[in-house]
Amino acid sequence: MKKLFKFLIFLVFFFVFIVAVAIFMVPKEKIKAEIVAAVERETGRTLNFSDDLGITVFPDIGVTLNNVEFSNPSWAENPQMLSVGSLDVALALKPLLQKRVEMKRFVLEQPVINLEVSKNGTANWEFETMQKKDAASENGASGGKGLSQDLEITLGEFVIKDAKLVYIDHGAGTTQTISDVDLTIGLPTLQSAMTAKGGLTYNGERIDLEAQLNTLQSVIDGKPAELTATVSLLDTGVSYKGSVNTSGDTILNGQFDVDVDSISKLMTFANPEGAASHPAINSFTASFTGEIGKTRVRYQGLNFASDKLNVQGEGVIDISKDVPYIQG
Repeated sequence: MKKLFKFLIFLVFFFVFIVAVAIFMVPKEKIKAEIVAAVERETGRTLNFSDDLGITVFPDIGVTLNNVEFSNPSWAENPQMLSVGSLDVALALKPLLQKRVEMKRFVLEQPVINLEVSKNGTANWEFETMQKKDAASENGASGGKGLSQDLEITLGEFVIKDAKLVYIDHGAGTTQTISDVDLTIGLPTLQSAMTAKGGLTYNGERIDLEAQLNTLQSVIDGKPAELTATVSLLDTGVSYKGSVNTSGDTILNGQFDVDVDSISKLMTFANPEGAASHPAINSFTASFTGEIGKTRVRYQGLNFASDKLNVQGEGVIDISKDVPYIQG
């Protein structure tokens, strides 16, 4: 997950850097070659896009790329890891004269992201060239200045329209697809607060979400960050306020509030091919403070209420061993 975050942030910084520097260094007809060569140098993969490269110089400096394709490794099922209908990046002109980059917009339209994991556990977002640079950096070797070190970069608003995400696990033989993703992300800098608002479609149902993270840099570095989030699906709402740590044993640690209108609808959503279910309890509300990890859930101060049952208490659910451990 940490490597995937690094790859996504690399793409953003790379295209911002290209807009800020390449336009002033080479004529328009050579910009495509410069971008393609730089991507291959950094990732070992190929990038291609149509020749109708759009460039604006006033009031903002901008580049529009159409029909963008970024290749997958040879073992992957899909030939492209990323394809984008259009990519529009624009920077404020005046700050560039002071060697500062202020992003005005970063818009992705109709992107399709194919994430794949091979049978031996290799992910398609892992790049040999980037791994070698990380290793050299950890060993104290000089790898040259990074993109963000050459210029002071201030990020802004990211907009993703009509995206599709496909995740294929070749070892497990499973494929999951998320479609109709619309997302607006506010991110002034990697160290400042990030906001996200949007929605997506999964198993034929719309999921809406809203979140705020106190710093994305901590997540990228595998450190805890503060997260506030709400998710709604099928008249079900879940809210969370606490910490998030993608590299630790405990992923979430904070306050949870849940309001479920229909358990049977949620079960059908989770398993569309399964038989219709009619649970004894179909709606409930619950609130608790707790920890959710990779194999364990711990909850305290639980208040569970339905039309047939009221429960208060605390407990632990551990599935790290062959026989699950439940205490409450």
